[in-house]
Amino acid sequence: DGRILNVASTASFQPGPYMAMYYASKAFVYSFSNALAGELAGTGVTVTVLNPGITRSEFHVRAGLKRAAGFAMMDAAPVAKIGYRALLSGRRNITAGFLNQLSSSIAKALPTRLTTAIANMGAGPLELRGGSNTTAGQNVYQRIYNDDQTYSDRLAGTFTYHPAHHHTHFDDFSSYRLRTILPNGGVGKTVAGGTKTSFCLTDSDQWPTTLPNASAEGDYFAWRTRFLQEAT
Repeated sequence: DGRILNVASTASFQPGPYMAMYYASKAFVYSFSNALAGELAGTGVTVTVLNPGITRSEFHVRAGLKRAAGFAMMDAAPVAKIGYRALLSGRRNITAGFLNQLSSSIAKALPTRLTTAIANMGAGPLELRGGSNTTAGQNVYQRIYNDDQTYSDRLAGTFTYHPAHHHTHFDDFSSYRLRTILPNGGVGKTVAGGTKTSFCLTDSDQWPTTLPNASAEGDYFAWRTRFLQEAT
């Protein structure tokens, strides 16, 4: 008899641009652990895989990553307890924390083109810029800012202009579903959902122009331009 606990991540459930090897390695741990659990079924040896989200530890310092102050993180001790309890109960999979369970469920449901397109590892806001026109609409490029004030643009999707209300939508940006909360705090079945997936991204309030690469006007509104949208 025996018990094995492997640590993967919520990164197991989606690709991670600019951290491709890390996300892929966690996907391997997740897949390997579940396959091994199946192979060892009935032998008295159980395999559990723990999927923590962003956890407050020395990981970010050692990896040279920066996180904004106040960013929602779980402490390491509760995450460890969740993994240990799952190990003792023989569970195959456990994702630590309700918010991590919710975000993982959403990531699994969304197309990979979308989950990779909205990742922003730079110092600036989520900024979308219109490019060349196609038969489907206007190509959209996400501008990703770096700490050294340089940036890169990558294809993120399509803008479609809606003449009826005179503004532009970013197609297939997100899908919203309302799910039940299980007695154990897990994420249950979908009870309602919206059909709308295209949205106009605007700032409803002004934001400090001292933010990295912020608009000099402090906000972005879609009716000003068909070529730039942002959510700071």
